[in-house]
Amino acid sequence: MYTCAARAAASAPVVVPAPLPPSGAWQPVGIGDCPGRDVSGSRGPAPEAGKCDASFAGYTAVCWASGCTYKNVATPACTGGASPGQLYTCAAAGAPVRPLLPPPPPKLRGKRYSIVNYTGDTQNPHNFIVDWKSCKVAELSPEFERKQEDITIEICRPGSRLIMKTDFRATGHFIRYDWVLLDAGTTVAGAYCDSSTCGPSAGKQVK
Repeated sequence: MYTCAARAAASAPVVVPAPLPPSGAWQPVGIGDCPGRDVSGSRGPAPEAGKCDASFAGYTAVCWASGCTYKNVATPACTGGASPGQLYTCAAAGAPVRPLLPPPPPKLRGKRYSIVNYTGDTQNPHNFIVDWKSCKVAELSPEFERKQEDITIEICRPGSRLIMKTDFRATGHFIRYDWVLLDAGTTVAGAYCDSSTCGPSAGKQVK
């Protein structure tokens, strides 16, 4: 009688698959930042797991050595901030993909004016960039950045006169400005009107 004692076959290498991210995992996606839209913060160089759930899926954390800021901005649209840190996106399992926010309008180059609209004793500050060469105006505001504010130029005389109207799509609110420029274009003086009131509007060119 014989028994078959075949030489043991070489065992195949065991391949261990990479672990899948758990539900609610923060995934690093590079370095970056974006302005505004902050909803919360935390201490430490990494985002807190509890802040990533289905309601925050696709949104963003920006982290530095001192802490993290959480933003309700779709991570691919998180661009243009002044303080880049480690970007994370919330990859909650089974959550719908967030649509990208519309890209911000291109940056307008021109002169910056800091304006105050007066309603009685109340002061309402606004900041504008005016490109006198093209007679285009941008407001430094979240609404304008999100393309929710339209600016219509009615009269533009470079360095001396500007009449324009700002319309806010979400609320239907508008403000109409009528300005003259004094002191070689560095001082703005005039008035504003909206749907309920009118008042003085004045300010200065700033760097």
